[in-house]
Amino acid sequence: MCQAGTGPTRSQRRARHVGQAAGALRLRDACRARGQPARGARPDGRRLLATDVTRLTALDGPLDIVIHGASAARPALHASDPVSTIKANVVGSVNLLDLAVAKGAGRYALMSSEIYGAQPEGVQLIPEGSYGGFDILDPRASYSNGKRAAETIASVYAAQHGIDTRIVRFGHVYGPGLALDHGRVQADFASCAARTSSSTAKAARC
Repeated sequence: MCQAGTGPTRSQRRARHVGQAAGALRLRDACRARGQPARGARPDGRRLLATDVTRLTALDGPLDIVIHGASAARPALHASDPVSTIKANVVGSVNLLDLAVAKGAGRYALMSSEIYGAQPEGVQLIPEGSYGGFDILDPRASYSNGKRAAETIASVYAAQHGIDTRIVRFGHVYGPGLALDHGRVQADFASCAARTSSSTAKAARC
């Protein structure tokens, strides 16, 4: 989450927030890869704040854009801690959008993902609007249905409060800091390669 001080115009602050959002993500990933906390002040006075989107702390100063990317992404957590998974997406979305309304933030971006459910037999490429279905009583559905709810929440706030909203549905996101036991294919390949010495063995075993 990014805050700006007084001085620049609103348009300048908006540009600053967009740039800082990307910088904050890069900082977080680099720090995670080194096992360091991603927090602290930057030379220009901007701060990267560590907080829980389900229990937001008070924020001082203006806010121009809110980016919601907080969610448990590791598949094992969707089953072992489904409550936290769905709260980050649903309660977190309401809290961040309420913050955007209170602060007069004009833009909101949601990092969504796995919202597509069971598809008709034979479908290989899923159309954007073919949502399919889930077993809503399965705790594993906490992630997918949480993301669906987050998209709906973003849409209703956009309609009622005029917030310029963007929803991005990622496939698999990977990079520095990804745990080798994450449970997705990229981590599985990296883990296999790390355990195998020769390149020939890696190709054969992974």
